[in-house]
Amino acid sequence: MQKVLAILGGFFLSALSGCIVLYHLDAYDDPAANASTGGAGGLGGAGGAGGEGGQGGGTCRVEWCHTMDPEASPCAVACPSFESKRIEAASDQDVRGIAVGLDTGDERIYVTGRYRSTLMIGGVSVTSESGPGDDDAYVAAFDPILGGVNVKGLHEVDAQGTKLDAFPRIGFDVAHGAGKQVIVGGWYSKDGHGLNAFVRAYSSDLATASWTRTLGGIGTDGVVAVATHETKVFALGFLGSGEMMPGENSVPCAAGSTLVPAGESHMFLIAFDSGGTCQWVKHFSGGVHEPKAMAVNGSGDIFITGTYKNELDGTEKNPPPPTNMGGAPSMFVMKLGSEDGNVAWVRSHGGGSDAANPRGIAATVGESVLVTGSMTGAVDFGRGTIVADKKSPFVVSILDGQTTHWSTAITSADSTATGDSEGINVVPNGIGGALISGTYARDIDFDPKNPGPDVEDPLQGAFLARFDDAGQLQWFQNLGGGEAPQERWLRLAVGQSGIYMGAGWTPAFLFEEQTAQTGLDIVIAKITP
Repeated sequence: MQKVLAILGGFFLSALSGCIVLYHLDAYDDPAANASTGGAGGLGGAGGAGGEGGQGGGTCRVEWCHTMDPEASPCAVACPSFESKRIEAASDQDVRGIAVGLDTGDERIYVTGRYRSTLMIGGVSVTSESGPGDDDAYVAAFDPILGGVNVKGLHEVDAQGTKLDAFPRIGFDVAHGAGKQVIVGGWYSKDGHGLNAFVRAYSSDLATASWTRTLGGIGTDGVVAVATHETKVFALGFLGSGEMMPGENSVPCAAGSTLVPAGESHMFLIAFDSGGTCQWVKHFSGGVHEPKAMAVNGSGDIFITGTYKNELDGTEKNPPPPTNMGGAPSMFVMKLGSEDGNVAWVRSHGGGSDAANPRGIAATVGESVLVTGSMTGAVDFGRGTIVADKKSPFVVSILDGQTTHWSTAITSADSTATGDSEGINVVPNGIGGALISGTYARDIDFDPKNPGPDVEDPLQGAFLARFDDAGQLQWFQNLGGGEAPQERWLRLAVGQSGIYMGAGWTPAFLFEEQTAQTGLDIVIAKITP
């Protein structure tokens, strides 16, 4: 069954409904296959003697949720609905991190990222200290109906008089917890050259910046993920060096300075208490590390993912194999304990000519985690080799350090599919399933049973995709395209009544009302999957 994709205008505070369903057509050959239970039926036909009517003869292939086709089926999977808010401004701003927290029973959605010039949310404005073309950092709060509550610029000093020295400043991730605090991590310029990492804590209403901790030295340093559990705050990041000289870095809890050899970048994980006092630090060495994401489960187990070239030393486990510095980096997934930072297990995938680049991780039940990202070449995530000729989104469900529950990728053997795509963020979908956000460039072929690419855009588009507990794709939601191809962050967080997405996007998404976009804007959406 071939359908033509229509790029449609969206709806503000309304649901997208009606989906296309693909079937196994060969299941319709015999509509009276079983006289005792009723025939298979055509499209839900009357069925044979004794039956209540068929359900379309076969299982649904993939729900195409980006269309408004009225065709439906008894085996259709419900498509998501959306509510959204766009923060428009004359200059660029976007979202890098999103979190959901409860304050006296009221759900709050927190986002952080970067902006230029002036940003206004909920009637409150912040103005950057930098010039119109330079990035500055912000943190903002929204209520459950996506009304802006407050916004703060991270150039302000905290309650202890600490200032994040100079721009560019970027807030890269945000979390809520550790005494109902809002925790922001990212990086800023130190003395106008190089980048240092920071962690800053705010009150839940963003009225007060309670404390700030900075770390780093010569080179490029940053925090890429923050998380909380009970009274602890965790910060995941990297310490870099110069190309020709080592970097001496100041790190909380560490005795003296931490040396990073020239040309290397080392991963660190730090635990603070709710007042910002360092509890422990883990420093990994031996190569070029790019930590990407972190998740903490209800028991306090910490899961991190990223890539490494050459060595990943400091796990105190059987180390992952070294990689070829000239080839693609290897992906790692690691579990650590929150009380001491000791590594429970670590595993790696890809490397050399085969690339696996994670971007998002989510903790589910027990020790289970979900990881999404992009892959090319031939990669075995533990359930058999997956082959992708082009950059393709993958999802892997890991039950523990030794067991892969399922793994899958949106790949295509069709020569007409020309674009690259990747998974960006992931959250659990029920028990064992996953919902991912991602982007595609030019086209994406998410249904190999259907000839040719299934979605096409001359530039770059965004999508959501839902997988069941066996890794089967249930539905694919095209969010819209028309964006200039570049790295984007479509961050997801689970709330009480839905899933929230924070993004920076220039054209209107399909679920938005049509407005006159002038640049990269902040978009907050509530998704009911």
